[in-house]
Amino acid sequence: MIIACLLISSSNAADCHYNYYGDINENWKQVDCPNSCDNTRFLAQSPVEISADFRDPNMKQLFFSYPNTAVNVRALHTEDIVETGPIWPEVRIFFPADYEGGFYNPMISVSRFKLIQFHFHTPAEHIISVRGKTGKYDAAVHMVHQNIDTKELAVVGLLFKIGAEVGHDSELAREVFEILKSVNTSADELEFKSTFQTHFNFMFNELRDTHEDGYWYLRGSLTAPPCSEGVHWHIMRHEFHMSQEQWDLFHFIVGNNSRPIQRVFEDGHDYVGYYQPPAIKTSTSTSASTSTSTSTSHTTSATTSTTQATSEPVEESSTYVRKAYDVAVAIVSTSAIFIVLIAFSGVLFYCFTKKKTPGAEGSSYI
Repeated sequence: MIIACLLISSSNAADCHYNYYGDINENWKQVDCPNSCDNTRFLAQSPVEISADFRDPNMKQLFFSYPNTAVNVRALHTEDIVETGPIWPEVRIFFPADYEGGFYNPMISVSRFKLIQFHFHTPAEHIISVRGKTGKYDAAVHMVHQNIDTKELAVVGLLFKIGAEVGHDSELAREVFEILKSVNTSADELEFKSTFQTHFNFMFNELRDTHEDGYWYLRGSLTAPPCSEGVHWHIMRHEFHMSQEQWDLFHFIVGNNSRPIQRVFEDGHDYVGYYQPPAIKTSTSTSASTSTSTSTSHTTSATTSTTQATSEPVEESSTYVRKAYDVAVAIVSTSAIFIVLIAFSGVLFYCFTKKKTPGAEGSSYI
């Protein structure tokens, strides 16, 4: 059985003892580990509120791949049971060190970001108030990745609303639901066989195929101690869903484990880029455009044929003219040379005749 606890320094909240009670911004400045949680000194903290963005043409589509190999993963909590609060404010599900699943972002790296762990927040920490989004979300899944070369961290954020269970997002929520029920009765940590990657693959492939894989990109930090900065955040625009029962269990296990908003992105403030996937046509417009494009294609074909039929004779005519010109030049040149030779011959003949004539005349005089 392959089990690995990937508690690297940049994402190891287990070494920082903290909770979500009282004034979080103030309390987290005092946590007993080296940290960057003081938002008066460290200015690139997360989460953020996005109320303005801009469509960045340099942003690229994300490429997700989570191999469906069977792996054993581990759930780990970060705080002891508290009588008046949630059972475990942080439940993190770690993947083995040799798991190769992850994603590429061609804009920021040629190397893969490998999935390390994912965890949950109720409610969601980021607030999105742009592009038709309603602001706060009921829950979020944060998929934490690390670059295989640079060791930089990248997080893919999935935003959940309570609603109808549809697609593999609810399948993912259902599996998490079952795990959290086990975690609820487990004393410390839990090992289990994972099929999360199957749901991740279906979810991201479906988003790509339906052109719903838009996302916001910004630089920020981890949202729990040690609050390390330099994190590449990718917040998916698609709204995922979970049932009320699933959310209730999430909340029972982790409670309100959301850090307050650290920054607000408004017009003219900082940088939040948005990747706009290519537009997808509806079936009606597709049919109409198919008919139009069919007739257009016939017209285009006819025009193309006419153009080809017209252009070929023009090209041949110009070739003939060029050849005729060359022949004419050759004839004129030859004729000129011939005329010069005749003239030169005439001059020679004249000169020779002129020399002989006096002698002849002299003999007649004698």
